[in-house]
Amino acid sequence: MVNTLLFISILSISILFYCVALDRVESVTKSLDGYVLSTIKMYIIVPSSVVLTWLFITKILMPAHLVSLYPFFAVLIFLCLAVFCEVLIRITTNTSSAEFSISFLCVLLSISESISLLESLIISLCCVTAFTVFVPLVFALRNYLKVCSLGTHFKNESVIYISIAIMIIALMAYNISWLNPGVLP
Repeated sequence: MVNTLLFISILSISILFYCVALDRVESVTKSLDGYVLSTIKMYIIVPSSVVLTWLFITKILMPAHLVSLYPFFAVLIFLCLAVFCEVLIRITTNTSSAEFSISFLCVLLSISESISLLESLIISLCCVTAFTVFVPLVFALRNYLKVCSLGTHFKNESVIYISIAIMIIALMAYNISWLNPGVLP
């Protein structure tokens, strides 16, 4: 269980393997102005909408045999919570932390990949943690590429995506069957 949690939260599953909002991560790293506030909002909204959506699915949709409609109701529950938190943040800090794609995709991923409420909650928190860890990495990579001279043939965005692909390969390399003990006699 600990190995799975570390694998999910250290970048691999949610952002790199499933490429959850990878383009959004790349655009967020251009400036980290509202990064902390957005991350706090994600840590509040994603688990709470996962819990409410899971309860709605198990108590209402499953008895009515309408489970295939859960993404629609997940969007409704998520939007209600996101708008409520956004209003509170704008009233208290006068800044916007509007973010939809990463948070909602983490909600859908955690509900789709889990078999219990606790698992869903853990996966959602790991997805948000993966985003929290991954954004400073890409930001540091972007700043490093500004300092380096790559030549005129490369654009920074393409090198960033190539570097992310290398990270995916490096993090998934241990999952090769010949590296696991007990496979070969």
